[in-house]
Amino acid sequence: MRLGHFWATLYRRRVVAQEWPRESGDFKMAQISRRSNGKWKARVRSGSQGSAKDKSKDFDSKVAAQQWAYQQEYGTSVILKKDEVLTVDYVIRQFIDSTTLDQPKKSSLEQTAADFEDYPVAKLDEAVVLVWLRGVVKFTKIEPSTAQKRIDYLKQALELYGIEHGVQTNYGVVSEAKKVLEKEGLVGASNERDRRLNVEENEEQRLYEHCPPNPWIADAIEIALLTCKRVSEIHGEQISYINFKDSTCFIPSRKNPKKKGGTDEIIPVPPRALEIYEKRIHIARKKSYKYGKQLWPLKNAYSISDRFAKVRKSAGIEDLHFHDLRHEGISRLFEIEKIKDGYIRKWTIPEVAKVSGHKTWKMLERYTQLKPKDLVDLF
Repeated sequence: MRLGHFWATLYRRRVVAQEWPRESGDFKMAQISRRSNGKWKARVRSGSQGSAKDKSKDFDSKVAAQQWAYQQEYGTSVILKKDEVLTVDYVIRQFIDSTTLDQPKKSSLEQTAADFEDYPVAKLDEAVVLVWLRGVVKFTKIEPSTAQKRIDYLKQALELYGIEHGVQTNYGVVSEAKKVLEKEGLVGASNERDRRLNVEENEEQRLYEHCPPNPWIADAIEIALLTCKRVSEIHGEQISYINFKDSTCFIPSRKNPKKKGGTDEIIPVPPRALEIYEKRIHIARKKSYKYGKQLWPLKNAYSISDRFAKVRKSAGIEDLHFHDLRHEGISRLFEIEKIKDGYIRKWTIPEVAKVSGHKTWKMLERYTQLKPKDLVDLF
């Protein structure tokens, strides 16, 4: 059972004590089905008896297929029928399909949609939101800044849907719940971390030693260190993104504070990372993860963070998050020294930024570990 859905279910049983109908996705004269390639096919039969014609179209998501089918039949994007219930997950997925999002935000919203699967918007209140996010924080150990994004994105999706369709979506209760969570310290602005792997305590090796026999988490840890990717970027990796000829990797909709929806980027990939990718691709094709496209056997980015937390705990390592591996990887790039043409060659800021995706020197400054006293000998 999904984490947030578990908490919502717990609250429902204790407080609400009633069930609701599932959104069936069945239309009067339409069929929605999943194709073998992972696409959703919407098929609508229209016309009078004896001269009916079929219209069909493929979509990346079920929600998009449903919306198109309903538009074909009724000339409106409001899918719900009289006997159906508007659910939180449906609203969120509508928001995802209709908005340009960077990958981290899209991943966050998809996780929230899964948490609130089949939960009616009409029953969404402050208590439910509090139970949900407290549960997420408790079991996934996310930072207050990440929790704040989760709750802000939820409100944004609910509010926009309400405005566009003229329906009540109870987005105000999310704001009230956020005030309580702020007082509890569970949500808040981002605090920059500078946690690095402790070399003297051999933390990196201890992590690998405590990975389970199934090696995917060990591979994910090494990829994070080598490519400096965010957890959502690793989770979203597909086989087609890896270019072995050019030693590069494609990252779609990468986080960019200057551009809504992020930017598509191509980053250089070191030889060791290519070896890992080659192994993962072989396994992925053999087991057909997500119809042979996805590189990792994961439902969402939480799968990586959850498994990493278990490995860290087993290794006896304190206060280390998966995202800290990105910080470690970027810091290591600044520390690399190679002799080239008789000179010591180090990575420049623009070169590191090409890997990390940072847009300004200010963003990268904390990774250099530069201290004034260390620069005295350069005069």
